Amino acid sequence: MHFNMKTISILFCLFLASSTSYGQVQIKEIQYIDQKSLLTQIDTVIFIKGKNMGITIFRVNNGSGSAHLPESDEVSHSFLISVSEYDENPESRLFSLGPFINPKLSSNKDMGESYSLQISYGVNMQRKKNRLIIAFDSVQLR
Repeated sequence: MHFNMKTISILFCLFLASSTSYGQVQIKEIQYIDQKSLLTQIDTVIFIKGKNMGITIFRVNNGSGSAHLPESDEVSHSFLISVSEYDENPESRLFSLGPFINPKLSSNKDMGESYSLQISYGVNMQRKKNRLIIAFDSVQLR
């Protein structure tokens, strides 16, 4: 059997291409702008393991000037709250809450079917306090 140089070159290139692409980790840039901006704006992540559900709270920076305070670049924050059941194939839900100026979460309490957190927010002497009640199918601010 006789091969010419062109045939050998083509076979070699095909072999080289197949051996270098198989099993390689690929790095791809994400083109969906909302995912990129969301990931760069998360500044705090809180993980909570309740009796009946897992909760992940992401505090998201809404950008410079988003608090709309006069003569200020103050930012506001929103929360993304992911709630999932404990299961082999857990169902999950995602809620958005906000915006808030300078929010702080504290004093949490597991109430079985729901989870309670205290949220305080606002500027200096005008801070407000509410309870944040997180259940699998709802989030309420009381």
